[in-house]
Amino acid sequence: MLFDLEEISNMWNNYSRQISTELRTLSHFRAQVALGTTQANKPQSGVTLGTIHSVKGLGFDVVFIMGMNEGTFPDFRALKSTDALYEEKNNAYVALTRAKRLLYITYPLVKKMPWNGDQLQKPSRFIEMIAEKPKPDFN
Repeated sequence: MLFDLEEISNMWNNYSRQISTELRTLSHFRAQVALGTTQANKPQSGVTLGTIHSVKGLGFDVVFIMGMNEGTFPDFRALKSTDALYEEKNNAYVALTRAKRLLYITYPLVKKMPWNGDQLQKPSRFIEMIAEKPKPDFN
């Protein structure tokens, strides 16, 4: 238990250095802990599992982006609003640019839906945008 208190104290100190005084609240601190942004920046080996929002500003040698199917990314709710779709496009850009060396993009061919069984999936429009982008000619 003493170790837990020490760890929370370290997280609060990291949080306090990153966030201005007027924005510092317990609820914001708890949200940052949940996102993993209060951890000390120590070089680590292994795998980082994170959301697009939690890895903003970070870079990784190899990145796997899963769930790049239409209706998941972009989210089906974002398809109803131009602003939300633009935000999803920005999030896709953030996700794609986290990779330093290798980027893997995956999506399911079939998704099990609770209301109507298996449903065929199609790739995200963002994958299609990448594929359509003209490649530079170095010849």
